[in-house]
Amino acid sequence: MRYLRKSLIFSGLRYLEYGIIALSYIVIAKKVGPAEYSKTIPGFIFITYSQYLMMGLNAALIKAYVVDSNFEIKQTYVKNTLYFAFFISFVAFILGVISLPKQLFVVSLISSMVYFQNVFQTLLRLEDKILGINFSNLVFSIIYFVLVFFYAHSIQMFFLYWLFSLIISNLLNAIQAYPILKKLQLRFHKKDILQVVKTIKPQIKLGTKMTLMGIVSTYFLTFDRFLLNNFSTNKALKGNYQLADNIASTIYLFFVTVLFYYTPTILKKASLSSAFRVQMLKYGIIFTLILSVLAIGITPFIDRFIILKYFPAYADLTYFLTYQFILKIIILSIGIAGNISIALNSEVRFLKWWFLSIFIGGTMLFVFYKFAALKTEEIITLALIFQFTAIIISNAFYLWANRRAFFALSADKELIDCLPE
Repeated sequence: MRYLRKSLIFSGLRYLEYGIIALSYIVIAKKVGPAEYSKTIPGFIFITYSQYLMMGLNAALIKAYVVDSNFEIKQTYVKNTLYFAFFISFVAFILGVISLPKQLFVVSLISSMVYFQNVFQTLLRLEDKILGINFSNLVFSIIYFVLVFFYAHSIQMFFLYWLFSLIISNLLNAIQAYPILKKLQLRFHKKDILQVVKTIKPQIKLGTKMTLMGIVSTYFLTFDRFLLNNFSTNKALKGNYQLADNIASTIYLFFVTVLFYYTPTILKKASLSSAFRVQMLKYGIIFTLILSVLAIGITPFIDRFIILKYFPAYADLTYFLTYQFILKIIILSIGIAGNISIALNSEVRFLKWWFLSIFIGGTMLFVFYKFAALKTEEIITLALIFQFTAIIISNAFYLWANRRAFFALSADKELIDCLPE
């Protein structure tokens, strides 16, 4: 019960953080209007994809902690991750300067700060210092909201205050992570670089597989905005869509947070019991259906009592919100197949299936775009519908095709509870 209570407190505080951040998005969107808010799309996309430059080293660190009790391996993985974060932060800054509009160059610095945030919070998570993560993130969200509410009147200031708040939050993360680094007896010297080069290969190999698995979800999370940003000239539409994405992301991040807390436990139990994997599938389907129905039911009330009253400039927001809510719920279901694949060391099988699915889908859309006698906006609408259905079909077929490997009951047929005691 203590473990469950702690996880509920963590999840509740995380949702409070996301709610405050969502209010920051809404405030700046109302201040600048849909056309100007559409300019945030390249920044959000860069922050999302630049995180994959870390090659999944944080994910590899988590798996090493869960399955390996060797102190030296833990020590090596942590040191490698920190050195790599320093290197990649510089790479991200250069890429940002090259690829982003001049007024958004600060976004590359945000990406660099997020690298260290993820490293420090991974350490806190592995040592069960969960409430420390809540503390630093709450500080970030409150400072960010105050700055945006009172002082931000442009997209440039919106991102600049994001960076400032993240720096303060990271200082708190570093202070809390320092005792963990000290316990691991880490020492940093110039000669360590050669040692990192020698030892980081297995970590990158494992991390890369898990990173590529993460890219599958990220592709579906950003594919729609990529289409709009590159093929639509309707700035008001893009601003409406980006705000809908930001609001729906708060719901998505809440459930990701719950998975974030339980991932080490889920992986361990899923690797040992097919009965537990059957439970994952069963409850995953139930939650997906319930949440989808709730999303469809609640959106009209949001439109009537909030959007029409406070955001009349965002006339298309309700339609996009409904789509975004359901899309993100469906994307969450990919995590069932993903976690089972990781637990059973079937990452390559997962990657082959989903990248083949993405390739086939992308080819079909390209052919359709080239030869269909439709307007660009009509093709985008059809592409969004196609994206939605492709996730459901691909996920269902992957689980069905691997049903024997994933769900065949073991000899003991032991049933493990979904949540730890």
